[in-house]
Amino acid sequence: MQKELEAMIKQPPRWLWFLLLVWGGIIFLIYLESFLDQLGSPIGSDFYKFYLSAHRLLSGESAYWPKDTVVGGAGSLLNEVHSGLHPNLNPPFFNVLMVPFVVLDYGIAFSLWSVLSVLCGAMGVFLVLKNIWVAPPPAVVVFLVQLVFFSYYPSFSNFNYGQVAFFIFFILALALNFCNTGKKITGGILIGLAASIKLFCGFFILMLFFAKSWRAFFASALTVAVFALVGAALGGVESYLQYFSMLKTIDWYGVNWNASYTGFFYRILSFEYGFGWESARGAWVQSANILTVLVAAYLSFQIASEVEKNQFNGFFALAVPLMLIISPLGWSYYFPLLFLVFPKLLEEVRCRGWGLPVMVFFLGLSITFLRIGLVIFDGLGAEGWHMNLLFYGLFLVVLAVVSMSYKSMDVKNKFEG
Repeated sequence: MQKELEAMIKQPPRWLWFLLLVWGGIIFLIYLESFLDQLGSPIGSDFYKFYLSAHRLLSGESAYWPKDTVVGGAGSLLNEVHSGLHPNLNPPFFNVLMVPFVVLDYGIAFSLWSVLSVLCGAMGVFLVLKNIWVAPPPAVVVFLVQLVFFSYYPSFSNFNYGQVAFFIFFILALALNFCNTGKKITGGILIGLAASIKLFCGFFILMLFFAKSWRAFFASALTVAVFALVGAALGGVESYLQYFSMLKTIDWYGVNWNASYTGFFYRILSFEYGFGWESARGAWVQSANILTVLVAAYLSFQIASEVEKNQFNGFFALAVPLMLIISPLGWSYYFPLLFLVFPKLLEEVRCRGWGLPVMVFFLGLSITFLRIGLVIFDGLGAEGWHMNLLFYGLFLVVLAVVSMSYKSMDVKNKFEG
């Protein structure tokens, strides 16, 4: 069976290409429909909030606003006012990066953002595969994994909302490749860039410290400091004060797409959906976070020798799910980052033969695929906390597979394909 599969990969039959092209066409139409919907109704896109923040920054106004305030519009909605608009939750440096988009008409800016987002997702997938194969991976494998990636429900959610997960995925995939080739300073700079855009990526820096990868650690920490100064210089020091003040007003941790400890305990301990122990939520969340950091520290110490030998697959496989669990804002549309776990998973499967855990992993993954995921999530209800069981099941399988072995394994020779 394995020989037949390898032969099919090397010389894929026409019917296989036909099926993949049909699959790709369906995904393209679904994404195109989403793009046109968001373009016609900007208020529903998170990109519009990014665009509005940069517009306000250029106008000398605060880039942040509380949810319950009335704010003016931007772009095609310049003459409108918005009430109850969710604020932009990204740090000031991100607002500075968004300024060039404000120069463009909103429709052009959103189109450019969407195209760049998809390209970053596709390039990120290619970099993950490149990290597995010594030679360029077979075209049919690249195309198949691309389709799987863009069929993944969180990937669709990221595109649908105009979010930044594909950009972060590309940056971290590039960082993984640099770290695995011994260019730890470059990899650290990229990790620092990701952490400057999304604060939860700072968990990588903490784990680099635990793993005693000093060049990557100092490079990433210094990058965060420099970009924070850039954000303060161009956006004003007060922008950071406004940002952290705005974060304190967040009261929607319990929404169903938050798969972090915070979101989980907010739902399961709430009076409306759980046991009604609201007073205990903070203690449960903090205890879970502290325990996770201790586990991360222990596992980072265990894989320090691998990191020293420029083998970062296990490190990334641990850091990604742990940072999504521990981040208070672990929205499900950041879950495309889980594809960074695949190199380590394949490494363990090929060298250990752990077929069952990986089957469970992909079973959990498949449940969240595009149309199937929409039906299941709608069936659970808009506020159903039960969907967290899916995410935690997926996380636990990932952690179990990864943490069963800390020894490095050279699988690239097995994927020369």
